[in-house]
Amino acid sequence: MPKIDDELPLEQNYQILSTAIGQALTKLQLAMQQLEAAKCTLASSAPALADTEGSPDAAADCGVDLVVAQMMSSRALSHVWGAAEPLSEALGFDEESQEEDEEGD
Repeated sequence: MPKIDDELPLEQNYQILSTAIGQALTKLQLAMQQLEAAKCTLASSAPALADTEGSPDAAADCGVDLVVAQMMSSRALSHVWGAAEPLSEALGFDEESQEEDEEGD
């Protein structure tokens, strides 16, 4: 992804940043949808929690729902972390951190 550069025309810098923001928002929206789905999965099985002691089937169902919600949450977290990538690239943070690493060596 191109990064903002003082030597580029202002309009091009606007486009670069706008594109990066759009990509970040898309990933964040996906993360929110996944977290909402995870929450709904847990909420739908919450009534069955009271039956888990007396029913192995209810316990198994709740356990499956918990694993599914964990997987959805993990994917959402991955999207949250990934949302920073296009912005970091556009703003040149990746390059700055690499330069700092090289100076520290």
